[in-house]
Parts: sequence; structure tokens; C-alpha cells
Amino acid sequence: MAHDTGSGQRAGRLFYCLVTSRTPDRAEFRSYYELGRVPANATPRQIDLSKGVSMFETAAQARALAKEMRRRYDYIAVVAIPGGVRAERQGKRAGHYNVHASPDALAGWVVDVMPVALE
Repeated sequence: MAHDTGSGQRAGRLFYCLVTSRTPDRAEFRSYYELGRVPANATPRQIDLSKGVSMFETAAQARALAKEMRRRYDYIAVVAIPGGVRAERQGKRAGHYNVHASPDALAGWVVDVMPVALE
């Protein structure tokens, strides 16, 4: 089982990320920072958070968000994040993390893609 090192870094583990394609590429893993979606008056902490990519601890947590977003996302990518990569628990939503890695690295770490399959 993965464990928190206390510094926001965790031993290798799986995370679940909402994506729009059955074959997600780097574009699916761009941060708000990379997309230019940082408010002009953002604090240094907000800027740092915007550099992470939103992921979840479980597929069920990712699926719950997809349901709220009314099928904006059709798939959940299973991403094997290596140990030493910064994955920081963030926000009020259960199991939500910001994972700090390049879009190319995140796309390369995808080990599976499953349909959201909303009821």
C-alpha cells in the first residue's frame, strides 16, 4: 500500500483521471497553469496548485465527478504514478489530489482506460 511521506510525495500508486478519449494523449493531462487558466491576482499557493493535474484515489470518486459534470468526460484513465512524484491531497472533494508531472510523463504512465459508464 502506498504511503504519504509527509511532504506531499507518495510511494508509487494508481490514480484515476477523467479524460475525453479512449486513447488519451498529453493534451488530456495539461494543468490549468499550462492552459493559461490562472487568475491574474492568484497567490503563489494558487499558482502552485494550478500546476498540478486533478486526479482521484479511486475510479468511483472520478466517476462521481463525471456524473456531476453530466458526461463531459467519457473515460477514466488509470495512471501509475511512480514514487517520488508529488501528489498532494487538495480540496474538499474526497480522494482528490493534484499530481505534479509533465503532460508527456502522465500520458506515458497510463496503464488502462475504462468507460465512465454512468447509470
